[in-house]
Amino acid sequence: MLDPFAGVGGNVIQFAATCGRIVAGELSPDRASLIRHNAAVYEVAERVEVRCSDFWETTRHVKVRTPTAGAQQGCLSQPSKFHTLSPGAV
Repeated sequence: MLDPFAGVGGNVIQFAATCGRIVAGELSPDRASLIRHNAAVYEVAERVEVRCSDFWETTRHVKVRTPTAGAQQGCLSQPSKFHTLSPGAV
């Protein structure tokens, strides 16, 4: 799971507690530090990867899987990558 605008980690903590591993992106070093702190307080730090970067850097190596008809059987489509987008295209 990915939260590219994580703030201080409120959603990140909930997603980590219920969904497993999450990548949290935050541009502010102070807020990124608070994500790490809050994840430790709520005992989900081992499931949270914090990236202190902008959206494009945060998502550079993230593979996105989108549900297909096979999702009902637990299968997902082939991964795509955010890096194929460009900031000017959005």
